Amino acid sequence: MKVAAVDFKKCGGAHCTKCLAARACERRLILKIDLDEPAVIDQALCSGCGDCVAACSHKAIALIDG
Repeated sequence: MKVAAVDFKKCGGAHCTKCLAARACERRLILKIDLDEPAVIDQALCSGCGDCVAACSHKAIALIDG
């Protein structure tokens, strides 16, 4: 089964003020608490739909084998 994973090198910092991927996740499994820190995905609950992958403008999220 595939799950979403964040590439911490591409996610984080002031270049991403609003996480579009978090808004795209219908299950609300993506949290971005601090602008300077990368987003966090609850992979245990992720269904691997890929909506967040398409929504991330920095290509910081990918589907991986979970």
